[in-house]
Amino acid sequence: MSMKATSDVYPTSQASISDSEEQTQGLLDSQHSDEIDAEKHSGALNSSASTCRSRKSVLVIVTSAVLAFLTIYIVLHGGWSTARRSSDDASRPVKNNDYVLDRAWDYDAAPMRREYSWKIADTIHNPDGVYCPMMLINHEFPGPFVEANEGDTIVVQVANVAVNATSIHWHGLYQNSTPWMDGTVGTTQCPIAPGSSFTYEFKVDGQAGTYWYHAHQGVQASDGLISPLVIHAKNEKKTCRC
Repeated sequence: MSMKATSDVYPTSQASISDSEEQTQGLLDSQHSDEIDAEKHSGALNSSASTCRSRKSVLVIVTSAVLAFLTIYIVLHGGWSTARRSSDDASRPVKNNDYVLDRAWDYDAAPMRREYSWKIADTIHNPDGVYCPMMLINHEFPGPFVEANEGDTIVVQVANVAVNATSIHWHGLYQNSTPWMDGTVGTTQCPIAPGSSFTYEFKVDGQAGTYWYHAHQGVQASDGLISPLVIHAKNEKKTCRC
C-alpha cells in the first residue's frame, strides 16, 4: 500500500515541476522580449535625437552663412538702403571745402537774415582714403560754411533725405529765447525724420567768434555732418589786422 501511494503521487510532482519550468521559461522569454523592445525603442529615440541634431547643425551652418553674406554686403556697400539712396550722389565727386574768409565781407552791414538751404543725404566717400558710408550736407565735406555778423538772424532749411533721423546742433551758440533751435535730440528737439524737413531760425546776439555746427544724433558728426560757423563781431574790422 505504501509503495503504491508513492508511485501514484510521483507523476503529479513531475508534472508540477514541468509546468514550473515552462512558466519560468515563459517569464524569461517575456523578459527577453521586453529587453529587445526597449533596445529598439532606445535605438529609435537615439536615431531621432541624432536626426534632430543633424538638422540643427545644418540650420546653424545655413544661418551663419547667410549672416556672413549680409555682413560682408553691408560692409562693402554701406547697407541696403544707403547704397540704394546714395547711388545718384555717389556718381559725382564730393565737394571738398577749403574755408577762406572773404576779405570783402561787410562787417558794418545792417542786421539781416542769412539763409541757407541744405539737403542731408547718404553717400559713399573716402576723405581718409578708405571708402565708407557717410552723411553729407549738399554733397559737401566738410559741410557748408556758415558766416554771419553779430545781430544777424541765421535761417537754415534742412531737408533730410537720408535713411536715418538727424538734427543739427549749433555748438557754443547761446540760443537766447530760442532754446528749441539748439538741435539737441531728446532735450530740446525731436530728430528730423527721414523724408521730412525742419527750419532752424535764431538770432545771434551778444556773442562773436569761431564756432562749429554738427549733427546731434548718434555719431553722425563723425560720418560727415560737421562744419565751422563764424560770427563776426561789430568792431572786428577795426581790431583785426587783416
